[in-house]
Amino acid sequence: MSYEVRIGFVIESAVPRKLDFQKIEQALGLGDSSLRWRIGDRLDTRSSRLRKTDGIAYQLFSGLDCDPVAEASRLLARIQGRGQQAIAVLNDNAVELSVTIRLNGSDTPPLNLDPDFTGVLNKLNIALDVDLYVFPSDDEIT
Repeated sequence: MSYEVRIGFVIESAVPRKLDFQKIEQALGLGDSSLRWRIGDRLDTRSSRLRKTDGIAYQLFSGLDCDPVAEASRLLARIQGRGQQAIAVLNDNAVELSVTIRLNGSDTPPLNLDPDFTGVLNKLNIALDVDLYVFPSDDEIT
């Protein structure tokens, strides 16, 4: 039995096509992320309507059987170390730290949101989203 942890950032702007992706990547040091996708494109290929927000998502960490809060704290420390340019980007946009945990069987990962961790999120103006998916093991199905 094991569990998988994925951590990333979602950065959105309420004004479509107004995000400067290069500025964000440079300010936050996110250019080395393993996954990047944009929203703000057409709702449907047959439609001329655009999405109401514009944004970008980065997957910055993926690992097995690790402490999600410890890994997220490392990423936040990296962003804090980027200085005022990073703080400006965080304050100008809606930023969410996304933590996804996929459990296989009855494993339970540590998920302790201590005051230091939540204080850093608050200081950086970052929302937290935790998604937990539980998949039963073969033993639990029968």
